[in-house]
Amino acid sequence: MIKNTAVITITTLFIGLCFGVYSVIFPLYLDYKGLSLKEMGILFSLASLIVPFIRIYAGAKSDYHGRKLVYSITILFYSIGYFLIAFSQKLYHFFIGNLFKRIGDDTGDAVWGVMIQEISNKKSFIGRIIGIFSIATSIGGFVTGYLIIKAGYEKTFLLLSGICFLCFLVFQLFKEERTREKAKKLNLLEIF
Repeated sequence: MIKNTAVITITTLFIGLCFGVYSVIFPLYLDYKGLSLKEMGILFSLASLIVPFIRIYAGAKSDYHGRKLVYSITILFYSIGYFLIAFSQKLYHFFIGNLFKRIGDDTGDAVWGVMIQEISNKKSFIGRIIGIFSIATSIGGFVTGYLIIKAGYEKTFLLLSGICFLCFLVFQLFKEERTREKAKKLNLLEIF
């Protein structure tokens, strides 16, 4: 229990920092790469159409396969998304990188909330974790300018990718899966 609490706290802190940096740097990077507002709109709109379906599917799968596996995959998706964005040159490159990142966001958010409640039903713990994420996101946003100046866009995205990959490893190696009865395995039609 204490081990799981520490793992969730640490990964939440670093994922929050990355999220804060990404929230500021991504639109700036798109502008720096010369994408028009129309292209940016397409990029965000298409991802917004696809991601909710993946979120529903992943949520159902987490009931069957367990939160640890599904949340680990979402953290890995963060890492892959940041990595791909670092090397993006064309609209579809950005779309693929952003899609990985958004899948990580939306799916991770759904599983993360349930997982926090399963670890501790205490409202004080849940509030602290949400507070840690919020503060880390703010700090990430605050340091973005410094990172861009010192490292540049591409290296900053690679840094975010590396941090998320380390979070994936920490989560995969140290988070203990709660023993519980598996939910019924649903097919695609039953999920939707």
